[in-house]
Amino acid sequence: MRPLAWLVALLLAGCATASGPPASLDEAACARADANAEVSLTASLFFFDVPCLIVPANRAFAIHLENDDPAEHNVTVYPDASRADELFHGDLITGPGRSIDYALDPLAPGEFWFDCYLHPTQMSGVLLVR
Repeated sequence: MRPLAWLVALLLAGCATASGPPASLDEAACARADANAEVSLTASLFFFDVPCLIVPANRAFAIHLENDDPAEHNVTVYPDASRADELFHGDLITGPGRSIDYALDPLAPGEFWFDCYLHPTQMSGVLLVR
């Protein structure tokens, strides 16, 4: 396959994966907020370390992002995978070895979408608010 055709195929495949939450989300693989309503997430090799986050409903919470990559990453939250409306847009941080704490306003119970604004096709997941 030619390099350009390979790149287009790779980009289209990546876009297809960001269409919504997996049909059978394994909540055991999710990072859960602690007693202080903080949940941790790590960016490494242009992927997040977990596919989902679980935070408390109707309570302010924090996302602690560790960036192990030399590139910029952040966390952005949306109502769904369409990315049509941003609910939160975190500042970008460059790693490796840097971290940031994002303070988010309370959300009603439900399923939301999060991603790295710059790399949404490979760095995304489901935010479960319970």
